[in-house]
Amino acid sequence: MFVNSVWKYATQKMILRRKAQGRDGPVVIWVDEFQQFVNSHDSHFLAQCRSHRGCMVMLTQSIHSIMGAMRGENARSLALSLIGNAGHKVFHSCDADTARYASELLGREERTKISGNLQPAEDAWEEMFGTPKISTSFSNQWEAVLEPNVFMTLRTGGPQNGYQADAIVIKNGEPFPGGGNWRFCTFDQRS
Repeated sequence: MFVNSVWKYATQKMILRRKAQGRDGPVVIWVDEFQQFVNSHDSHFLAQCRSHRGCMVMLTQSIHSIMGAMRGENARSLALSLIGNAGHKVFHSCDADTARYASELLGREERTKISGNLQPAEDAWEEMFGTPKISTSFSNQWEAVLEPNVFMTLRTGGPQNGYQADAIVIKNGEPFPGGGNWRFCTFDQRS
């Protein structure tokens, strides 16, 4: 782990010193079980790497994995800062806290709710031939774009799901083509 951590840090420093030109390809740091290799330089790197044509793919099980790896009383803030600097976040089926975090990233939107009530008829004649008395109401409410339970119930792949693993991709900044900063997608584990 020590050698991998040093290698990651050295690669980050190399990318940030790089003067990437128009045809230079990207340099990608791919880190599985990221919580084992996280350090205080990672947030700084993520904030600057795009202008040097660099990126880092961080794979971890949950938001708590990263928080648990951070040290000190500011561990939660450091972890959220680090995750916040990630340009794209891909959420597969996850625990309740990670699902709440993902839902909060998308924010809330105003939705119109319609409700109605059918009032009972006063007698048999009105029941058969009368005009029904219906009352309706409309109200605007702010609700989560995606509720946390959506993130917790995604398909997890394997033979029981036809080797299909669902995910929700959230993008910082500019929206995806067609609008919105999130997309539902499915990954085929066999390809």
